[in-house]
Amino acid sequence: GFVAARLALLPDAVQPAAPPDAAAREAVVREFLESADARRVIREMKPSVSDAAEVVGDAARLAVAYAVDSNSGDPYHWSPTAATDLLLEWAPTRGDLPPDVVAWLPDVLDAFVMHAADRRDLSEPATLATRMAVALAALTGIVVLLGALVANLGAAAACQG
Repeated sequence: GFVAARLALLPDAVQPAAPPDAAAREAVVREFLESADARRVIREMKPSVSDAAEVVGDAARLAVAYAVDSNSGDPYHWSPTAATDLLLEWAPTRGDLPPDVVAWLPDVLDAFVMHAADRRDLSEPATLATRMAVALAALTGIVVLLGALVANLGAAAACQG
């Protein structure tokens, strides 16, 4: 009856796009590395990180992998929740990350979020909310690491005492 007639007026379901393959993912990373956002992070890293462009590329690949495999499937789709999850839940479970990539991941993700916002023409408030989540997650990660360090130092002192 009425419901069937109304449902018939709805457009056909749109099939989601297939996630980007390896070549498309690498193209996203290359495009990012050519952006002003990536170049800014590379400049900030030098001279303390000799292979700054490689570290930024590796961190960007990590962000793209998370977005495609564990989030929306779209490497340019970032939200405060996704950024927090990447930095505090997903990346820490990977034991194969080089220390420089771990250390610079929040900075690279912040730059990648700005690049993605430009590519998608996202609103400034939405972009700012995601960037604030990146900063908060980075600070939270530092606090967790400091807490673990203090606990380890306390345990070591107790063993010696």
